[in-house]
Amino acid sequence: MKKIIIGLILLLIILFGGSYFYLQSTVPQYDGTLKLSGLHDTVTVKYDRYGIPHIYARNEEDAYFALGYVHAQERLFQMEMIRRVATGTLAEVFGPELLPTDKLFRTLGIAQKSQELTRHYEQMQHPYKKDAEAYLAGVNTFVASGPTPVEFSLTGMPKRPFTITDAFNTVGYMSFGFADGFRVDPILSKVAATLGKSYLQAMHVHSVYDSARLRSYFQPQAIEQLTALQDILDQIPAPLLDGSNSWIVGRQRSATGYPLFENDTHIGFSQPSVWFEAHLEYPGTSLYGHYLAGFPFAILGHNRLAAWGMTMFENDDVDLYQEKANPDNSNQIWRKDHWLDLQVREETIAVKDGEPVKIKVRTSDHGPIINQVLLDSATTTQPVSVYWEYLHAGHDILAAIYALNYCRSMDDARAAAAAIHAPGLNIMYADTAGNIAWWAAARLAIRPPHVNSKLLLDGASGDDDYLGYYDFSHNPQAENPPWGYVYSANNQPDTVKGVLYPGYYRPLDRAGRIARLLETRQQWTVADMQQMTADVTSDVAVLVAGEIADVLAQSNDGEITALADLLAKWDGNHNPDQAEPTVYYTLLSWILYESMADELGYKGYRQLANSPVMKRSYLYFISLQDNPWWDNTTTANHESRQDIFAAAARRALTTLQQTTGSANAEGWQWRKVHTLTHGHPLGKVEALKPYFDVGPLVTPGGNEVINNMMFKLDTTGYFPVFAGPAVRTVIDLGQMSQAMSINPTGQSGHFLSPHYSDQAQMFVDVQFRPQLMNKDAIEADKSGELLLMPK
Repeated sequence: MKKIIIGLILLLIILFGGSYFYLQSTVPQYDGTLKLSGLHDTVTVKYDRYGIPHIYARNEEDAYFALGYVHAQERLFQMEMIRRVATGTLAEVFGPELLPTDKLFRTLGIAQKSQELTRHYEQMQHPYKKDAEAYLAGVNTFVASGPTPVEFSLTGMPKRPFTITDAFNTVGYMSFGFADGFRVDPILSKVAATLGKSYLQAMHVHSVYDSARLRSYFQPQAIEQLTALQDILDQIPAPLLDGSNSWIVGRQRSATGYPLFENDTHIGFSQPSVWFEAHLEYPGTSLYGHYLAGFPFAILGHNRLAAWGMTMFENDDVDLYQEKANPDNSNQIWRKDHWLDLQVREETIAVKDGEPVKIKVRTSDHGPIINQVLLDSATTTQPVSVYWEYLHAGHDILAAIYALNYCRSMDDARAAAAAIHAPGLNIMYADTAGNIAWWAAARLAIRPPHVNSKLLLDGASGDDDYLGYYDFSHNPQAENPPWGYVYSANNQPDTVKGVLYPGYYRPLDRAGRIARLLETRQQWTVADMQQMTADVTSDVAVLVAGEIADVLAQSNDGEITALADLLAKWDGNHNPDQAEPTVYYTLLSWILYESMADELGYKGYRQLANSPVMKRSYLYFISLQDNPWWDNTTTANHESRQDIFAAAARRALTTLQQTTGSANAEGWQWRKVHTLTHGHPLGKVEALKPYFDVGPLVTPGGNEVINNMMFKLDTTGYFPVFAGPAVRTVIDLGQMSQAMSINPTGQSGHFLSPHYSDQAQMFVDVQFRPQLMNKDAIEADKSGELLLMPK
């Protein structure tokens, strides 16, 4: 028996030892020499202490080849996930649970759009092509000869080469994340069709139709089912974009005499984090950038002359059209005065451990018919199509981003911004000559004056079709404004030819706070800019909390009036040890639930309560005495605002005690219910969660403060962060080599890399680290050096 036990112990040691050495063999290589086919000359990659590659090449193509290789060795699984989301091939790896997601993306046709853009790419001559192809060659060299990332082994997913089509797939995935219309239009159309005009008027929805016209166009039964989209979106194993901040102060407001630049893009938190940082040096070029997985050019970054960044424009580029089907031919719809044939294609979706699933995708001249992916059953005979500007735009976003990377003047940057049709972006710009600028970059449709683009439109008559597009010169923009700064926080921009352009703009909170703080001083420093990124005060939440407190103060219940006292004294800060944010969001969640769940159900309540339209309507909504949402349609009584607030307060008290484990406010700290976990797709398997997820981490911040740690309102009483700053960058244009940044977790996507989560605590503490560009500083900070040599 003793020999058997010793034998088993030795066997376990061998097994664990073998597993350890296998896993270590898959960790990215930061030191040594690699001989690779495809290089023309030796490339030196110096890694700094945070694992950021500083690539020194003797020619342009080798620089991009090396970028592709080092990007792939850190993020190949992320590249594959984004490709599979965009092309609707997740079920092949993860099984039938992802079928609804695959059906959605197959129907939208991002893959078909990518193929169309590829055909255009193949026919054109452009300087960026050699760089894009060199990047992809580097990626594919790692695919062919590098170690297989552990995620591929665990899932049984094959490694596959990447093509330029996949770079366009990355753009399609990014564009979908920008398209709030997919999430908002269905629920607003349902409200309009089934509840009527007065319910819409309780929110800030622009140019509302009259109820009669709404009902003549819409079929409420179909709209009832359209809200299932949110369930599909929740399945996507890659983060979606969800806002951003940026502000730039001109040299007249800068203590250094040069513009100061800030950008923090807001994206769903994930592991690995979204952006990959890299620094390229080759004759004539010095470039530091942030890259999306599989995309060859820096979407955010700076060279030695200029810095550029972005926020989401939030323009409305998605419209839903209810078509009129031919009763004698399901593949025809009525268009103005004739029957129009739909384009029909068949898609076959491979499913792990199951039979392939075939779907038919029908497309009108507006866009794909979405009934089969958004309706649980055939509840309407009328098809609903989606016009998404991304599917119709003929632009080359690769060329536009490449132009930004190599811009040498404001004229160059403006021309690059003008070339972006979709997704809608706010391009932020500053240069060493002292220029600052902001351009709303998108092809903006001219809609008929009567159209409310957030509601289901008439697809048959042609009356609701676009009239054309505005010229880029009319897009909202500002170049060197006399007030000395530009900023964007996804807020409503100025008019386009006298029209406030429709969109899913975020509420006043962040934008108002940024503008107010920028006016507080005339001489800004880098430290001031960094401190501003950490701001967690919402001036708007104070107003909403005050309105709630005024109503609750009228109660005869001592516990409820205690809540009112707490809210009335709140300064709007969202620090981890405060109780006020916990009380505020728990109460607000229950108020909206008590108001909406009887009409919309729980899923509908969550979808509308967390929409951009509702977020910018909170104060207006709760301030209305005669708000039709106050009445509970399931009772015989006619409830008032006081009734709803009192019911919500009683529920909130119970929830607060359950979630915090405390009977009173002393124990209701925000840190107990608001934490950040960076989830990896494999972390959904409980046994793998400790190895792949990063967190939970206690973090300051909350919804729509500058340090925008986003969460969803619901009745659980917990507010886990799902999105926020995917990077924070501050640059003094007079000292480009001393730019500062922070990543939410780390550079690497490999869970055993020392750079998997080495920035995570710094991030929640709102600390910064340098973006090194000077060779001596890089050498002094070097943690590894990798030589890539021609084979």
